[in-house]
Amino acid sequence: MSTPDSPCLVRFCDTLQVYRNRTLIDRIDDKITSAGFAWIVQRMKGQGGEVSHMAVGSGTTTAALGDTALVVETARVALTTPGGVISGDTITFEAEFPAGVGTGTVNEIGLFDAASGGTLISRNVKGPYPKEAGDSLIFVLSIKVQQ
Repeated sequence: MSTPDSPCLVRFCDTLQVYRNRTLIDRIDDKITSAGFAWIVQRMKGQGGEVSHMAVGSGTTTAALGDTALVVETARVALTTPGGVISGDTITFEAEFPAGVGTGTVNEIGLFDAASGGTLISRNVKGPYPKEAGDSLIFVLSIKVQQ
């Protein structure tokens, strides 16, 4: 049993893979927000909505635990599989921003539980990932729970 002064026994490792036109262009560590951790606890009790959308934006402010939204959201799409795909101790969320959606410079990526507003579960700032009108960007976020 964990006590208040004992070390943490579990951690979340989240990795974001970025694909342009179905070719892997980057693999980076993602950051779960404080609101995201609270959301995880609520879901353990069966409360709150499932993860359903991913958004991109052009903001460049460094990701922080206290983030509640993207700085400059430019597009949001539904996940390929609502709620994600579970495999053992890992859940994976995937979203595609097809040609014509989210065109411009993508610097930030966020995972949400709603089509608009909602809880920002994770946010990453990296890139820039230039997205031309004919490009497709796919983001695959895997969150692993480990000791």
